[in-house]
Amino acid sequence: MFIDTQYVMDQYVLQEDIEFAKFFAAVKNKFSLDAIKEKIDLDSFKKIFLNKQPKVNLKINEIKKRLRQYNINNQKLEKIINKHVKLNINIVRSNPKKFYFNTAISNCVNDIKQELSISEQVFGSLILFLAVLVINSFLLSFFVILFGGTEAAVQTAMFITTVFVAPIVEESGKLISVEEKMTGTYFIVFNIGEWLLYIFNLLGKYSLPQIIMGRILATIMHAICTQIHIESHQNKTSGVGWGIAVLIHMLWNLIASMSGG
Repeated sequence: MFIDTQYVMDQYVLQEDIEFAKFFAAVKNKFSLDAIKEKIDLDSFKKIFLNKQPKVNLKINEIKKRLRQYNINNQKLEKIINKHVKLNINIVRSNPKKFYFNTAISNCVNDIKQELSISEQVFGSLILFLAVLVINSFLLSFFVILFGGTEAAVQTAMFITTVFVAPIVEESGKLISVEEKMTGTYFIVFNIGEWLLYIFNLLGKYSLPQIIMGRILATIMHAICTQIHIESHQNKTSGVGWGIAVLIHMLWNLIASMSGG
């Protein structure tokens, strides 16, 4: 039997408060339910899925707009939507009564938001890492100028920045990442950035295995401090946790500086 898919969609859009399964029952007199279940395809179902309510379209379009801001390809969005469409086609074909439109849309949007959340975390982590880097660099330059700009001044400024300034700035960055719920992403971004910077700056002065070993140990230190921030935040003692993390970081950097690392 030929099915007027447009008629099915138009009728469904008009009946916003009727579950998808109940709608199939409502049009059963005009078309065979079995035929509809057999004939319905990905494109027509996706139109039904996204066009049932204007607010659904607005929500999807808003998510698309935000994804584009973070350079997320719309193909990812389509992939998520197609996955949910196929899932719900299978539900409709096997047992229409198990299909609930609001649940289907909610699951799809939540999946999209998860993708958006990851992109926002990466973007936020990059901004935070760059802020930490700029502040450290600015204060290093400030101390160099303050101490006269000589070679000795550079060495003194490096020691002060490494042992005292960097731990305060970097642990503040970790605390912000915990409070903004992007701890894991920031930890990855920060350590990748540090590894690249240290390899670039120290290669030639030290062998690559020495640098790698030093960065592995430093990454463990950062992991310990991050865990302190997480636990203190959960216990509502973020200030105490920040202080402990700063002290551990200062001690680590002091030992590294004294050993020439």
